[in-house]
Amino acid sequence: MIMTRLRVRLILALASAQAFLVARLAVLLSGRPRAGRDVLVVRLDAIGDFLLWSDAAGRLADHYRAGGRRVFLLGNALWAGLAETMGVFDGVIHLDRRRFLLDPRYRFATQRWIRKAGFAIAIQPTFSRELLMGDAIVRIAGREERIGSEGDLANIDRDDKRRSDQWYSRLIPASPGPMMELLRNAEFLAGLGIACPPRIGRLPVAAEIRSAGRADGDGGAPYFVLFPGASREARCWSPVSFARLAERISTATGWQAVIAGGGADRPAAAAIKAATDLPLTDRVGATDLLGLARLLAGARVVISNETSATHLSAVVGTPAVSIVGGGHFGRFLPYDVDDADRPRAPIAVHHPMDCYGCNWQCRHPRGPGEAYACIRAVSVDQVWEALLPLLPGGQGGSAKQ
Repeated sequence: MIMTRLRVRLILALASAQAFLVARLAVLLSGRPRAGRDVLVVRLDAIGDFLLWSDAAGRLADHYRAGGRRVFLLGNALWAGLAETMGVFDGVIHLDRRRFLLDPRYRFATQRWIRKAGFAIAIQPTFSRELLMGDAIVRIAGREERIGSEGDLANIDRDDKRRSDQWYSRLIPASPGPMMELLRNAEFLAGLGIACPPRIGRLPVAAEIRSAGRADGDGGAPYFVLFPGASREARCWSPVSFARLAERISTATGWQAVIAGGGADRPAAAAIKAATDLPLTDRVGATDLLGLARLLAGARVVISNETSATHLSAVVGTPAVSIVGGGHFGRFLPYDVDDADRPRAPIAVHHPMDCYGCNWQCRHPRGPGEAYACIRAVSVDQVWEALLPLLPGGQGGSAKQ
C-alpha cells in the first residue's frame, strides 16, 4: 500500500513538472499577447457541474458584456457544444481534458493559443479546482486580472492548492462546509458584485422541441425515460429495480418506456430488458449530448441515478426523479432553489444513513457488481411514491402534458 501511494505521488509529480515545462514554453514561444479587453471564463469539470452552473453562466457573461467586453468560454469538450446552444457567450472553445492531460503537444498548442489571445481577464468559477486543468490555464491567461474561488481540497492537495492560489490576483471567499452547488454558484457571483439567486438554467433546445411537437421517443407516442448509468457502477440502482418501476409506470399510464445512456451503459440496459417482458425502446449509445437533451425534453418523466441526466432533465423542463446516495448528499442533489424554480427541481429519493458525506469512501461491505449500501436501500416502492404526483391524476397535479 505504501509503495502504491509513493508510486502515485511520483507519477503526479512527474506529470506536474512536465505540465509546468510545457506552460513555460507556451509563454516563451507565444510572442507578444494581443492587447485586448476580452474575458476568458474557464470551466472544465463534468456535464452535471456545467448544467448546474448554466444559469449563473449567463449572468456572468451579461455582467462583463455590459461593460463593453466580449466573453469567451473555455469548456470541457464533453459539453461545450451544448454551451454553444445557450447563445450567451461570444465564443465557446472546446478543450479535450484527456488530451490536455496526456498529450504535451496538444497542451502546448492550447496554452500558446490562449496566451497569444491576450485575454484581459481570466475567471475560473469552479469551486473544486484542479491544479493541472483550470488552475494551469488561468496561470498563463488574464493580463489584468485572474479570478477564482477559494475552493476546497476535493480535487487538489493542500500544498498544490497553496501554490496555485498564488496564480490568482483575486480569490472569491467561499463558505466552509457543504453547500448545494446552485448556492455555491450564486455565492461566487455575489463576490463579483452580481446578484444571482439560485436558479435552474434553461436550454433553448427545450423550447424548440415544444414548438416542433414532442420528440420521437417511439413513433411519436408519449414516453418516459430510464437512465440506468452513473459515473461508477456502485452508484447505480439495480437494473431489476428499474425494470419493476418501468412496469408500474407503463401499467398506470400506457406510456412507452425508453432506455437512454452512453455506450458504457449497454450492460445495464441489457439487464433491464432481461428482467421484464415490457417492450422497451433502447436508445443507449444512440445519441450525443444534444440528442439526449432533445430526447429528455420530449419525455413525460425521467428516472435516473444521480448523474448528468437528472440535471439535463431540469434544464429542459422535464420532471425527473433521481435515486441519490449519500457520498456527497446535498451538494448536487437535492436542489436548493427559490420558490419560482421549485416545481422544476428534480425529486431526490434517498435512504438516510449516518455515514452520509463519505465522498463515496464507503465503509459498508458490498459484493461484486453491487451498489453502495445507501443506494441498494432505496426501494421500488419509495421511488414509485415519489413518482405518483408526476403521473396523470397524481396527487400533486404536476404531470407533464
